[in-house]
Amino acid sequence: MLEDKTLHPELPASPLPDAAHHDGADNTVPRAPKKARRYHWQASLLSLLLLPALALAEPGFWHASKAGRNLWILGSIHAGEERFYPLPAVIDDAWRKADVLILETDLNNISASDSAQIAQMSQLPRGQSLKQVLPPALYQRTVSAAKQLGLAEASLQPMQPWVAAITLTQQALQKAGYQAELGVDHYYASVAARMGVPVRGLERVPEQFAYLAGLSSLQQDFLTATLDQMKSMDQEIPAMMQAWLDGDGPALQKLLSDEQASPALQEYLQRRLLKERNHNWIPKLLAMPEANQFLVVGALHLYGPDGILNLLRQQGYQLEVLTDAHE
Repeated sequence: MLEDKTLHPELPASPLPDAAHHDGADNTVPRAPKKARRYHWQASLLSLLLLPALALAEPGFWHASKAGRNLWILGSIHAGEERFYPLPAVIDDAWRKADVLILETDLNNISASDSAQIAQMSQLPRGQSLKQVLPPALYQRTVSAAKQLGLAEASLQPMQPWVAAITLTQQALQKAGYQAELGVDHYYASVAARMGVPVRGLERVPEQFAYLAGLSSLQQDFLTATLDQMKSMDQEIPAMMQAWLDGDGPALQKLLSDEQASPALQEYLQRRLLKERNHNWIPKLLAMPEANQFLVVGALHLYGPDGILNLLRQQGYQLEVLTDAHE
């Protein structure tokens, strides 16, 4: 659903080996570091439901340049499959030139204070339970969906409604075979760790959590929309896969606008989770000192008047699309 329905609670470790020889191309799908695996669902908190495409994908990939600075921009998915790799050679060629990897958040830089803030935002106050805070009908729908996905009713009780929603979605995606550690952002984070490439985050994880924690009275709408969407997930996932595969920005935006959500929830997610964050990211990008930067963010952050691509043009960057993608 909507912008960040690929939120990932703990997933099983990849069966692939931890180590992979890097020959420049690095076509081996890596296993995420333990600390990163611990926070899979946090990493994906604010990244739209863009799922893995088939082999030979041509996802959206751009080169932005200005005054000797180069920024390669990859529209990310946040869950994937092994067959998904390697990505097109043009993306790997750019990666080998990069001085820094820039992600929405750096999962290897989470402090004890961050963890405490995350727990506070994601859990109900002591003495409250999900059963107590939801209307009976919505609670029963939630429990029924959880049981179908193999989740125990008791496991939901400490969760804020928005956390319950993303937990259900993640469990459905995992059951369908998609793994967080095979998402594009996790892939490059793992490769960067092996190669010693520095990683910078545009936000800290608590900042990301704050956007959905800020749903407030819309939390029940968010959970309801999640349950509604799960009925048609079998049809919607392939459409989203194909749109990402094609680098089709208009199709991705249309899928977002067609989501099953109230107008108030749609407006909040569009304004807060996309527009506001994009505008916050631009000055941070411009202030980073490295001359050759490789940016990986959720693909829907790229498109539209308030997308990263257009905002960079407004800052005087020249943009060139490097794959068969379009805005």
